[in-house]
Amino acid sequence: MRTIIKTLPLAALILAAPPLARACDMEAINAEMTTICLGALNPTRAAAEAIMAQLPPAEKTALAAALARAGDACETGDPAQGTREAAGIMRLVGHLEARLGLAPPPITLQRLGGIAPAPRG
Repeated sequence: MRTIIKTLPLAALILAAPPLARACDMEAINAEMTTICLGALNPTRAAAEAIMAQLPPAEKTALAAALARAGDACETGDPAQGTREAAGIMRLVGHLEARLGLAPPPITLQRLGGIAPAPRG
């Protein structure tokens, strides 16, 4: 009788717990991965669109194609690949901004609030 009383709460917990299949819902995981991918791609897309008008036609076409590939990877393909492509596109946009003279000056400690470098010696 004591064994039944001890195992009854454990049995109730096992029955109340959701099945393992719910913990590994692939559709939910894929939806979260897509959200993460789009979170990386959307700022990249905005930065690219900001400089598109100033690019030569060939570069504009190549950048638009890269954004389309990354968007397809995020939404229907491999979100990890889409995130990697978004990072690569953002680097390219930074290089293009610098080439066009649109990039802000580099951040230095002095620009971050007048912090002077520590004296050496």
